[in-house]
Amino acid sequence: MDPLSMTASIIAVLQLTSSFASYINEARNATSEQKKLAVEASNIYCLLTNLRFQVEEARSHDPWFNQVKLLGVPNGPLDQFKGVLEFMVEQLSTSRKRVQVKSALLWKFTKKEVKDALARMERLKTLISCALTNDLMALSRANHEDLKTIREQNAQLCTGMERLQIREDQKLQDRLSQWLNIPDPSTNYHAALQKRHPDTGQWLVDGEHFVDWKGSTSSLMWLHGSAGCGKTILSTASLHTILQHRVSYPNTIVTYFYFDFNDAAKQSSTKAIRSLLFQAAIQAKEVFHGLEQLYRKCSSGQQQPSEATIHSLFKDAMANPGEKYIILDALDECTDREELLPFIRDATASGLRDLHIMATSRREKDIEDELGPVADHNINIQSAIVDEDIRVYIRDRMATDTKLKKWSVEVQNEIMTALMEKAGGMSGYYAGPLWTTR
Repeated sequence: MDPLSMTASIIAVLQLTSSFASYINEARNATSEQKKLAVEASNIYCLLTNLRFQVEEARSHDPWFNQVKLLGVPNGPLDQFKGVLEFMVEQLSTSRKRVQVKSALLWKFTKKEVKDALARMERLKTLISCALTNDLMALSRANHEDLKTIREQNAQLCTGMERLQIREDQKLQDRLSQWLNIPDPSTNYHAALQKRHPDTGQWLVDGEHFVDWKGSTSSLMWLHGSAGCGKTILSTASLHTILQHRVSYPNTIVTYFYFDFNDAAKQSSTKAIRSLLFQAAIQAKEVFHGLEQLYRKCSSGQQQPSEATIHSLFKDAMANPGEKYIILDALDECTDREELLPFIRDATASGLRDLHIMATSRREKDIEDELGPVADHNINIQSAIVDEDIRVYIRDRMATDTKLKKWSVEVQNEIMTALMEKAGGMSGYYAGPLWTTR
Protein backbone atom coordinates (compact mmCIF):
# COMPACT_ATOMS: atom_id res chain seq x y z
CA MET A 1 0.00 0.00 0.00
CA ASP A 2 1.32 3.41 -0.97
CA PRO A 3 0.55 6.77 0.76
CA LEU A 4 -2.07 7.62 -1.88
CA SER A 5 -4.04 4.41 -1.26
CA MET A 6 -3.72 4.83 2.49
CA THR A 7 -5.04 8.39 2.20
CA ALA A 8 -8.06 7.17 0.23
CA SER A 9 -8.83 4.61 2.94
CA ILE A 10 -8.64 7.27 5.65
CA ILE A 11 -10.91 9.64 3.69
CA ALA A 12 -13.53 6.90 3.31
CA VAL A 13 -13.54 6.32 7.07
CA LEU A 14 -13.65 10.09 7.70
CA GLN A 15 -16.80 10.40 5.58
CA LEU A 16 -18.54 7.55 7.38
CA THR A 17 -17.48 8.89 10.79
CA SER A 18 -18.92 12.28 9.92
CA SER A 19 -22.22 10.76 8.76
CA PHE A 20 -22.50 8.61 11.87
CA ALA A 21 -21.89 11.51 14.24
CA SER A 22 -24.32 13.70 12.28
CA TYR A 23 -27.20 11.24 12.55
CA ILE A 24 -26.84 11.14 16.32
CA ASN A 25 -26.20 14.88 16.73
CA GLU A 26 -29.36 15.70 14.78
CA ALA A 27 -31.53 13.58 17.05
CA ARG A 28 -33.27 15.24 19.95
CA ASN A 29 -33.26 13.67 23.40
CA ALA A 30 -30.32 11.40 22.54
CA THR A 31 -29.53 8.78 25.16
CA SER A 32 -26.27 8.73 27.07
CA GLU A 33 -24.92 5.84 24.99
CA GLN A 34 -25.79 7.68 21.76
CA LYS A 35 -24.03 10.80 23.01
CA LYS A 36 -20.95 8.81 24.01
CA LEU A 37 -20.72 7.19 20.58
CA ALA A 38 -21.05 10.63 18.93
CA VAL A 39 -18.27 12.07 21.11
CA GLU A 40 -15.93 9.14 20.41
CA ALA A 41 -16.68 9.34 16.67
CA SER A 42 -15.84 13.06 16.71
CA ASN A 43 -12.57 12.38 18.54
CA ILE A 44 -11.57 9.78 15.98
CA TYR A 45 -12.51 12.18 13.19
CA CYS A 46 -9.99 14.73 14.51
CA LEU A 47 -7.25 12.11 14.91
CA LEU A 48 -7.88 10.68 11.45
CA THR A 49 -7.74 14.17 9.91
CA ASN A 50 -4.27 14.71 11.40
CA LEU A 51 -3.17 11.26 10.30
CA ARG A 52 -4.40 11.89 6.76
CA PHE A 53 -2.22 15.00 6.34
CA GLN A 54 0.86 13.22 7.68
CA VAL A 55 0.31 10.24 5.38
CA GLU A 56 -0.05 12.57 2.38
CA GLU A 57 3.44 13.93 3.07
CA ALA A 58 5.01 10.53 3.75
CA ARG A 59 7.13 8.47 1.36
CA SER A 60 6.58 4.82 0.65
CA HIS A 61 9.95 3.73 2.06
CA ASP A 62 9.73 5.74 5.32
CA PRO A 63 10.02 3.54 8.45
CA TRP A 64 7.12 5.51 9.93
CA PHE A 65 4.86 4.82 6.96
CA ASN A 66 5.84 1.13 6.91
CA GLN A 67 4.24 0.82 10.36
CA VAL A 68 1.32 3.18 9.75
CA LYS A 69 0.24 1.39 6.58
CA LEU A 70 -0.52 -1.69 8.70
CA LEU A 71 -3.58 0.21 9.91
CA GLY A 72 -4.95 0.11 6.36
CA VAL A 73 -4.28 -3.50 5.37
CA PRO A 74 -7.31 -5.57 4.31
CA ASN A 75 -9.35 -6.53 7.37
CA GLY A 76 -7.04 -4.34 9.47
CA PRO A 77 -8.08 -1.74 12.08
CA LEU A 78 -9.38 0.80 9.55
CA ASP A 79 -11.29 -1.84 7.57
CA GLN A 80 -12.83 -3.25 10.72
CA PHE A 81 -13.87 0.16 11.98
CA LYS A 82 -15.24 1.05 8.56
CA GLY A 83 -17.39 -2.10 8.60
CA VAL A 84 -18.90 -1.15 11.95
CA LEU A 85 -19.63 2.39 10.74
CA GLU A 86 -21.20 1.22 7.47
CA PHE A 87 -23.57 -1.10 9.32
CA MET A 88 -24.56 1.47 11.95
CA VAL A 89 -24.97 4.32 9.45
CA GLU A 90 -27.18 2.14 7.26
CA GLN A 91 -29.39 1.19 10.21
CA LEU A 92 -29.71 4.77 11.45
CA SER A 93 -30.35 6.06 7.93
CA THR A 94 -33.11 3.49 7.36
CA SER A 95 -34.63 4.29 10.75
CA ARG A 96 -34.74 8.01 10.01
CA LYS A 97 -36.37 7.41 6.64
CA ARG A 98 -39.04 5.28 8.25
CA VAL A 99 -40.07 7.76 10.94
CA GLN A 100 -39.30 10.79 8.71
CA VAL A 101 -38.27 12.92 11.69
CA LYS A 102 -34.81 13.59 13.02
CA SER A 103 -35.95 13.50 16.61
CA ALA A 104 -37.03 9.87 16.72
CA LEU A 105 -34.23 7.62 15.50
CA LEU A 106 -35.02 3.96 16.02
CA TRP A 107 -32.05 2.83 18.09
CA LYS A 108 -31.58 -0.83 17.14
CA PHE A 109 -28.35 -1.65 18.94
CA THR A 110 -28.07 -3.60 22.18
CA LYS A 111 -25.89 -2.45 25.05
CA LYS A 112 -23.34 -5.14 24.21
CA GLU A 113 -23.14 -4.01 20.57
CA VAL A 114 -22.63 -0.40 21.69
CA LYS A 115 -19.97 -1.54 24.15
CA ASP A 116 -18.16 -3.46 21.40
CA ALA A 117 -18.29 -0.44 19.06
CA LEU A 118 -16.87 1.84 21.79
CA ALA A 119 -14.09 -0.65 22.50
CA ARG A 120 -13.17 -0.70 18.82
CA MET A 121 -13.11 3.09 18.71
CA GLU A 122 -10.83 3.21 21.74
CA ARG A 123 -8.36 0.76 20.20
CA LEU A 124 -8.25 2.71 16.94
CA LYS A 125 -7.66 5.94 18.87
CA THR A 126 -4.71 4.29 20.61
CA LEU A 127 -3.21 3.13 17.33
CA ILE A 128 -3.62 6.52 15.64
CA SER A 129 -2.16 8.31 18.67
CA CYS A 130 0.94 6.09 18.49
CA ALA A 131 1.27 6.90 14.80
CA LEU A 132 0.89 10.66 15.33
CA THR A 133 3.49 10.74 18.14
CA ASN A 134 5.91 8.77 15.97
CA ASP A 135 6.14 6.05 18.65
CA LEU A 136 6.96 3.29 16.19
CA MET A 137 7.78 0.67 18.81
CA ALA A 138 4.46 1.19 20.59
CA LEU A 139 2.64 1.24 17.24
CA SER A 140 4.27 -2.00 16.12
CA ARG A 141 3.43 -3.72 19.40
CA ALA A 142 -0.12 -2.37 19.37
CA ASN A 143 -0.63 -3.50 15.76
CA HIS A 144 0.35 -7.07 16.60
CA GLU A 145 -1.79 -7.16 19.75
CA ASP A 146 -4.70 -5.53 17.99
CA LEU A 147 -4.76 -8.11 15.20
CA LYS A 148 -5.75 -10.87 17.61
CA THR A 149 -8.22 -8.64 19.46
CA ILE A 150 -9.85 -7.51 16.21
CA ARG A 151 -10.39 -11.08 15.09
CA GLU A 152 -12.07 -12.01 18.37
CA GLN A 153 -14.10 -8.81 18.49
CA ASN A 154 -15.14 -9.15 14.86
CA ALA A 155 -16.50 -12.64 15.46
CA GLN A 156 -18.54 -11.37 18.42
CA LEU A 157 -19.79 -8.32 16.52
CA CYS A 158 -20.77 -10.38 13.48
CA THR A 159 -22.76 -12.69 15.74
CA GLY A 160 -24.49 -9.68 17.25
CA MET A 161 -25.26 -8.24 13.82
CA GLU A 162 -26.68 -11.56 12.69
CA ARG A 163 -28.93 -11.67 15.75
CA LEU A 164 -30.03 -8.11 15.05
CA GLN A 165 -30.80 -8.94 11.43
CA ILE A 166 -32.81 -12.01 12.47
CA ARG A 167 -34.86 -9.87 14.87
CA GLU A 168 -35.50 -7.27 12.17
CA ASP A 169 -36.46 -9.92 9.60
CA GLN A 170 -38.89 -11.50 12.06
CA LYS A 171 -40.51 -8.15 12.81
CA LEU A 172 -40.93 -7.48 9.10
CA GLN A 173 -42.40 -10.96 8.57
CA ASP A 174 -44.94 -10.27 11.32
CA ARG A 175 -45.90 -6.96 9.71
CA LEU A 176 -46.29 -8.59 6.29
CA SER A 177 -48.43 -11.38 7.74
CA GLN A 178 -50.71 -8.88 9.51
CA TRP A 179 -50.93 -6.76 6.37
CA LEU A 180 -51.92 -9.72 4.20
CA ASN A 181 -54.38 -10.80 6.93
CA ILE A 182 -53.78 -14.50 6.44
CA PRO A 183 -54.66 -17.51 8.63
CA ASP A 184 -52.08 -20.05 9.76
CA PRO A 185 -52.47 -23.36 7.87
CA SER A 186 -49.84 -25.09 10.00
CA THR A 187 -52.44 -25.71 12.72
CA ASN A 188 -54.38 -27.96 10.34
CA TYR A 189 -51.20 -29.69 9.22
CA HIS A 190 -50.06 -30.52 12.74
CA ALA A 191 -53.55 -31.62 13.80
CA ALA A 192 -53.80 -33.99 10.84
CA LEU A 193 -50.23 -35.22 11.34
CA GLN A 194 -51.03 -36.08 14.95
CA LYS A 195 -54.05 -38.14 13.89
CA ARG A 196 -52.21 -39.93 11.13
CA HIS A 197 -50.67 -43.33 11.78
CA PRO A 198 -47.08 -43.27 10.40
CA ASP A 199 -47.70 -46.21 8.08
CA THR A 200 -50.94 -44.98 6.54
CA GLY A 201 -50.79 -43.23 3.19
CA GLN A 202 -47.63 -45.10 2.21
CA TRP A 203 -49.42 -46.57 -0.79
CA LEU A 204 -49.54 -43.02 -2.15
CA VAL A 205 -46.11 -41.57 -1.24
CA ASP A 206 -44.33 -44.80 -2.23
CA GLY A 207 -46.40 -45.29 -5.37
CA GLU A 208 -45.48 -44.61 -8.97
CA HIS A 209 -47.96 -41.71 -9.32
CA PHE A 210 -46.32 -39.77 -6.49
CA VAL A 211 -42.81 -40.51 -7.73
CA ASP A 212 -43.74 -39.40 -11.25
CA TRP A 213 -45.51 -36.28 -9.91
CA LYS A 214 -42.38 -35.25 -7.99
CA GLY A 215 -40.03 -36.09 -10.84
CA SER A 216 -41.93 -34.34 -13.63
CA THR A 217 -40.92 -30.93 -14.95
CA SER A 218 -44.33 -29.65 -13.86
CA SER A 219 -47.45 -31.54 -12.84
CA LEU A 220 -50.83 -31.53 -11.12
CA MET A 221 -52.13 -34.39 -8.98
CA TRP A 222 -55.82 -34.36 -8.09
CA LEU A 223 -56.95 -36.75 -5.36
CA HIS A 224 -60.72 -37.06 -5.04
CA GLY A 225 -63.11 -39.17 -3.06
CA SER A 226 -66.15 -39.13 -0.81
CA ALA A 227 -66.27 -37.46 2.60
CA GLY A 228 -64.27 -39.28 5.26
CA CYS A 229 -62.16 -41.35 2.86
CA GLY A 230 -58.92 -39.86 4.22
CA LYS A 231 -58.09 -37.10 1.74
CA THR A 232 -56.69 -34.76 4.42
CA ILE A 233 -54.57 -37.54 5.91
CA LEU A 234 -53.20 -38.30 2.44
CA SER A 235 -52.39 -34.66 1.68
CA THR A 236 -50.70 -34.42 5.08
CA ALA A 237 -48.67 -37.57 4.46
CA SER A 238 -47.59 -36.08 1.12
CA LEU A 239 -46.73 -32.73 2.67
CA HIS A 240 -44.75 -34.42 5.43
CA THR A 241 -42.74 -36.37 2.85
CA ILE A 242 -42.01 -33.21 0.83
CA LEU A 243 -40.96 -31.24 3.92
CA GLN A 244 -38.52 -34.03 4.77
CA HIS A 245 -37.24 -33.87 1.18
CA ARG A 246 -36.64 -30.12 1.55
CA VAL A 247 -34.18 -30.74 4.39
CA SER A 248 -31.72 -32.13 1.83
CA TYR A 249 -32.68 -29.58 -0.85
CA PRO A 250 -32.98 -26.20 0.93
CA ASN A 251 -33.71 -24.32 -2.32
CA THR A 252 -37.04 -26.13 -2.54
CA ILE A 253 -40.12 -23.97 -1.87
CA VAL A 254 -43.04 -25.75 -0.18
CA THR A 255 -46.40 -23.99 0.26
CA TYR A 256 -49.73 -25.39 1.39
CA PHE A 257 -53.23 -24.51 2.53
CA TYR A 258 -56.04 -26.43 4.22
CA PHE A 259 -59.55 -25.26 3.43
CA ASP A 260 -61.69 -25.85 6.49
CA PHE A 261 -65.47 -25.52 6.91
CA ASN A 262 -64.89 -25.09 10.67
CA ASP A 263 -62.88 -21.88 10.14
CA ALA A 264 -64.34 -19.04 8.05
CA ALA A 265 -60.87 -17.54 7.49
CA LYS A 266 -59.81 -20.80 5.81
CA GLN A 267 -62.62 -20.90 3.28
CA SER A 268 -61.46 -17.97 1.12
CA SER A 269 -59.46 -18.34 -2.09
CA THR A 270 -58.05 -14.83 -1.56
CA LYS A 271 -56.61 -15.71 1.83
CA ALA A 272 -55.33 -19.04 0.50
CA ILE A 273 -53.37 -17.45 -2.36
CA ARG A 274 -52.01 -14.72 -0.08
CA SER A 275 -50.94 -17.39 2.38
CA LEU A 276 -49.13 -19.31 -0.37
CA LEU A 277 -47.32 -16.12 -1.41
CA PHE A 278 -46.25 -15.34 2.17
CA GLN A 279 -44.96 -18.89 2.69
CA ALA A 280 -42.92 -18.65 -0.52
CA ALA A 281 -41.56 -15.28 0.60
CA ILE A 282 -40.17 -16.54 3.90
CA GLN A 283 -38.39 -19.35 2.04
CA ALA A 284 -36.82 -17.35 -0.81
CA LYS A 285 -35.03 -14.01 -0.50
CA GLU A 286 -36.02 -12.81 -3.97
CA VAL A 287 -39.69 -13.44 -3.25
CA PHE A 288 -39.44 -11.79 0.15
CA HIS A 289 -37.83 -8.73 -1.42
CA GLY A 290 -40.65 -8.50 -3.96
CA LEU A 291 -43.31 -8.75 -1.26
CA GLU A 292 -41.53 -6.15 0.86
CA GLN A 293 -41.42 -3.76 -2.11
CA LEU A 294 -45.16 -4.22 -2.63
CA TYR A 295 -45.69 -3.51 1.08
CA ARG A 296 -43.73 -0.25 0.75
CA LYS A 297 -45.69 0.74 -2.37
CA CYS A 298 -48.88 0.25 -0.37
CA SER A 299 -47.83 2.97 2.11
CA SER A 300 -46.10 0.44 4.36
CA GLY A 301 -49.24 -1.58 4.86
CA GLN A 302 -51.76 1.26 5.05
CA GLN A 303 -53.31 0.16 1.75
CA GLN A 304 -54.15 -3.21 0.21
CA PRO A 305 -52.84 -4.41 -3.17
CA SER A 306 -55.18 -5.70 -5.84
CA GLU A 307 -55.65 -9.44 -6.06
CA ALA A 308 -54.32 -9.28 -9.63
CA THR A 309 -51.07 -7.88 -8.20
CA ILE A 310 -50.93 -10.66 -5.62
CA HIS A 311 -51.48 -13.27 -8.34
CA SER A 312 -48.77 -11.73 -10.52
CA LEU A 313 -46.28 -11.65 -7.66
CA PHE A 314 -47.06 -15.27 -6.80
CA LYS A 315 -46.52 -16.30 -10.42
CA ASP A 316 -43.14 -14.54 -10.32
CA ALA A 317 -42.34 -16.45 -7.13
CA MET A 318 -43.17 -19.75 -8.81
CA ALA A 319 -40.86 -18.82 -11.70
CA ASN A 320 -37.88 -18.94 -9.33
CA PRO A 321 -35.36 -21.69 -10.11
CA GLY A 322 -35.65 -24.85 -8.05
CA GLU A 323 -38.46 -27.19 -7.07
CA LYS A 324 -41.79 -25.63 -6.01
CA TYR A 325 -44.62 -27.55 -4.33
CA ILE A 326 -48.19 -26.41 -3.65
CA ILE A 327 -50.48 -28.62 -1.55
CA LEU A 328 -54.17 -27.63 -1.39
CA ASP A 329 -56.48 -29.72 0.76
CA ALA A 330 -60.29 -29.86 0.61
CA LEU A 331 -60.98 -27.58 -2.37
CA ASP A 332 -64.68 -28.33 -1.98
CA GLU A 333 -64.65 -26.44 1.35
CA CYS A 334 -63.60 -23.21 -0.39
CA THR A 335 -66.63 -20.91 -0.57
CA ASP A 336 -65.48 -19.02 -3.68
CA ARG A 337 -63.78 -21.75 -5.62
CA GLU A 338 -64.96 -20.18 -8.87
CA GLU A 339 -61.97 -17.87 -8.22
CA LEU A 340 -59.63 -20.59 -6.97
CA LEU A 341 -60.06 -23.23 -9.67
CA PRO A 342 -59.02 -20.98 -12.60
CA PHE A 343 -55.97 -19.95 -10.53
CA ILE A 344 -54.92 -23.61 -10.14
CA ARG A 345 -55.68 -24.39 -13.77
CA ASP A 346 -53.72 -21.38 -15.03
CA ALA A 347 -50.75 -22.15 -12.76
CA THR A 348 -50.72 -25.71 -14.10
CA ALA A 349 -50.97 -24.61 -17.73
CA SER A 350 -48.42 -21.78 -17.36
CA GLY A 351 -45.48 -24.03 -18.21
CA LEU A 352 -43.51 -22.98 -15.13
CA ARG A 353 -40.65 -25.41 -14.60
CA ASP A 354 -40.47 -27.65 -11.53
CA LEU A 355 -43.90 -26.61 -10.24
CA HIS A 356 -45.80 -29.47 -8.60
CA ILE A 357 -49.37 -28.97 -7.42
CA MET A 358 -51.44 -31.43 -5.38
CA ALA A 359 -55.13 -30.83 -4.68
CA THR A 360 -57.68 -32.94 -2.81
CA SER A 361 -61.46 -32.63 -2.87
CA ARG A 362 -64.73 -34.43 -3.27
CA ARG A 363 -65.49 -35.27 -6.86
CA GLU A 364 -67.77 -32.35 -7.61
CA LYS A 365 -68.64 -31.29 -11.14
CA ASP A 366 -67.14 -27.78 -11.16
CA ILE A 367 -63.87 -29.07 -9.73
CA GLU A 368 -63.74 -31.96 -12.19
CA ASP A 369 -64.51 -29.66 -15.13
CA GLU A 370 -61.60 -27.33 -14.22
CA LEU A 371 -58.96 -29.78 -12.99
CA GLY A 372 -59.79 -32.99 -14.81
CA PRO A 373 -58.49 -31.86 -18.24
CA VAL A 374 -55.19 -30.51 -16.88
CA ALA A 375 -54.43 -33.06 -14.12
CA ASP A 376 -51.46 -35.30 -14.92
CA HIS A 377 -52.51 -37.68 -12.15
CA ASN A 378 -56.24 -38.05 -11.57
CA ILE A 379 -56.65 -40.42 -8.62
CA ASN A 380 -59.95 -41.72 -7.29
CA ILE A 381 -59.49 -42.76 -3.66
CA GLN A 382 -61.39 -46.04 -3.74
CA SER A 383 -62.57 -47.99 -0.71
CA ALA A 384 -60.24 -50.90 -1.42
CA ILE A 385 -57.20 -48.61 -1.20
CA VAL A 386 -58.38 -46.90 1.98
CA ASP A 387 -59.30 -50.22 3.59
CA GLU A 388 -55.62 -51.17 3.63
CA ASP A 389 -54.78 -48.02 5.61
CA ILE A 390 -57.62 -48.80 8.03
CA ARG A 391 -56.37 -52.37 8.44
CA VAL A 392 -52.82 -51.10 9.20
CA TYR A 393 -54.20 -48.74 11.83
CA ILE A 394 -56.39 -51.36 13.54
CA ARG A 395 -53.58 -53.93 13.66
CA ASP A 396 -51.28 -51.43 15.30
CA ARG A 397 -53.87 -50.49 17.91
CA MET A 398 -54.59 -54.16 18.60
CA ALA A 399 -50.91 -54.78 19.23
CA THR A 400 -50.19 -51.72 21.37
CA ASP A 401 -53.37 -50.69 23.19
CA THR A 402 -53.59 -52.21 26.68
CA LYS A 403 -57.40 -52.44 26.53
CA LEU A 404 -57.36 -54.38 23.26
CA LYS A 405 -54.30 -56.61 23.28
CA LYS A 406 -55.61 -58.57 26.28
CA TRP A 407 -58.23 -60.19 24.04
CA SER A 408 -57.54 -63.50 22.31
CA VAL A 409 -56.58 -63.65 18.64
CA GLU A 410 -60.07 -64.93 17.76
CA VAL A 411 -61.77 -61.97 19.46
CA GLN A 412 -59.33 -59.52 17.90
CA ASN A 413 -60.11 -60.93 14.45
CA GLU A 414 -63.83 -60.50 15.09
CA ILE A 415 -63.24 -56.89 16.15
CA MET A 416 -61.15 -56.34 13.01
CA THR A 417 -63.89 -57.76 10.77
CA ALA A 418 -66.67 -55.77 12.43
CA LEU A 419 -64.78 -52.48 12.27
CA MET A 420 -63.71 -52.97 8.67
CA GLU A 421 -67.30 -53.67 7.62
CA LYS A 422 -68.62 -50.68 9.52
CA ALA A 423 -65.91 -48.35 8.20
CA GLY A 424 -66.70 -49.10 4.56
CA GLY A 425 -63.66 -47.22 3.25
CA MET A 426 -64.17 -44.27 5.61
CA SER A 427 -60.74 -43.77 7.22
CA GLY A 428 -62.03 -40.67 9.00
CA TYR A 429 -63.95 -43.08 11.23
CA TYR A 430 -60.70 -43.79 13.08
CA ALA A 431 -59.73 -40.25 14.07
CA GLY A 432 -60.61 -41.05 17.68
CA PRO A 433 -60.03 -44.03 20.04
CA LEU A 434 -60.56 -47.39 18.41
CA TRP A 435 -63.31 -48.54 20.78
CA THR A 436 -65.58 -45.53 20.21
CA THR A 437 -67.88 -44.82 17.26
CA ARG A 438 -69.31 -41.68 15.80
